[in-house]
Amino acid sequence: MSFEFRIVEDTFSPKLADAPRKIRVLVSQAMRSVGDDMVGYSQAICPVRTGYLRSTIKFRIGNKELEFEFDASANYAYYVEYGTFKMAAQPFIRPTLDAYWTELQTAILQAVLEVFK
Repeated sequence: MSFEFRIVEDTFSPKLADAPRKIRVLVSQAMRSVGDDMVGYSQAICPVRTGYLRSTIKFRIGNKELEFEFDASANYAYYVEYGTFKMAAQPFIRPTLDAYWTELQTAILQAVLEVFK
């Protein structure tokens, strides 16, 4: 008994060769899309007196794989998020991360799967 097989057309190897670049591009796009939604949500729930704190909320893609920064750069953002002994916390970053964490993970997974369609 013997078996023989031939590969008539290899369509997977070219996809595999270009996969790392495509994954980086698609994952970055997916993260940026969800990040934009996160900024909008965070700005919506952020306490507003002058609007400055809200204007400093940013989502940035990091230099390393799957790295991002989501924060508010106003010098008093920490005190609003965590509170002080005179002021109750009014979190706006943590609730956003909680609300969008699963969506962010799903977007990344879908971007990776898209490469191998």
